[in-house]
Amino acid sequence: MGWRSTASQQAQNDLDTLLRDSVTAVARTFETADSFDPFMLVVDIDGNTVIRKLPPGNPATRTEQQFITAVQLANDRERLRARVAVFDVTATAPITGDAIKALLEHREGIAIDVLVPYAITSDSLDIRLAAANAAVGTPRLWG
Repeated sequence: MGWRSTASQQAQNDLDTLLRDSVTAVARTFETADSFDPFMLVVDIDGNTVIRKLPPGNPATRTEQQFITAVQLANDRERLRARVAVFDVTATAPITGDAIKALLEHREGIAIDVLVPYAITSDSLDIRLAAANAAVGTPRLWG
């Protein structure tokens, strides 16, 4: 049974929108760069989406968890509906190569880790959302 069978329509919409917006943000970054710094998109209780980043070179970005901790606010558990932390990774399994890693989480208890493969050449960007791999994630904020 998949997560959609137990999630509310709002949770499904929040997570679908966060993944789509994350991939769009990465694609925009790739217009001028060949990599991207970690970022987090959050959806607050009222449905507003905000991006969170750290200043470039911040030592708190050494690991995924350190980044998440650094951009998380004290009242996030109460003030947010959903969030996604997004990382530029080199995946080794279940896909191999450059990938967008999206750690999605919703206050309803849903956590999904998604790897979206991408390839950059001198004249093109190929983000293969249809080839994405999703797995059950670890709830961090609402766990």
